Amino acid sequence: MYHRWEKVFQINNLQHSLGCGLNLFGLTDRISCSTLAFVPKCQPVGNKELILLENFINDSGKICVLTGAGISTESGIPDYRSEGVGLYARSDQRPVLYKEFCENEGRRTRYWARNYVGWPRFSSFTPNITHKVLKDLEDIGKISRFDMQKILQQNNKNMNAETQMMRPDGDVELSQEQIDNFVVPSCKKCGGVLKPDIVFFGDNVPRERVEKIKQEVEAADSLLVLGSSLTVFSGLRIIHQAVEAKKPISIVNIGQTRGDQYAQLKIVARCGEILSKIRCL
Repeated sequence: MYHRWEKVFQINNLQHSLGCGLNLFGLTDRISCSTLAFVPKCQPVGNKELILLENFINDSGKICVLTGAGISTESGIPDYRSEGVGLYARSDQRPVLYKEFCENEGRRTRYWARNYVGWPRFSSFTPNITHKVLKDLEDIGKISRFDMQKILQQNNKNMNAETQMMRPDGDVELSQEQIDNFVVPSCKKCGGVLKPDIVFFGDNVPRERVEKIKQEVEAADSLLVLGSSLTVFSGLRIIHQAVEAKKPISIVNIGQTRGDQYAQLKIVARCGEILSKIRCL
């Protein structure tokens, strides 16, 4: 996900003091230990790193923000690649590939069934402080899956399954019998295969979206990456676009990323911890 961060906020008369108890949005980093189960261990953020990131934000009129799954781990949702706690470290399960989804009806049914059962718990997680900070800096619409959930429920009134297992994309383990009996609706417009409006692994980001992101990067003064390893090329491509446009880059992520060599500032920290302490003058 990308966001254009326009610095329309001007906070004056605030002391630039790390100990003053104020922060940019009046938020505090109150996260219970239970929600950090999928956050890799790291050292507390230092004053030096905090000041450097504050300066980066203050020196930028417009910031394009690239976020990864790592910003949601503090809400209790696992990501894929975090060392020791990500899905790949805990399981040999892999997300469905675009080619499999399109060509294999069984895989499609499995996908919809598992996500249908996993949705109630997945949707119960609440935004963490990183989401709230970004929300205060952007004005974009949200797309809800509740309507689709209701349609699936109407088609599968006898479906009775629960699970406590949680994966990054919200799906869960089901028996083959449960999957075989699951009814997936067809597309209302054409009667064909129904696909969620997401980019699957192995899928291509729509060209118009790539161009839109490129325009956003070029219009911004800098690029800020939060919670992404940039392993997938669609994310790394944005780094390359920023480099080509000669935009300064800052990265906040626990662990190495594929973009570290291009960043003027790399901070190893929890996004929620450091963003909750940011002040802007």
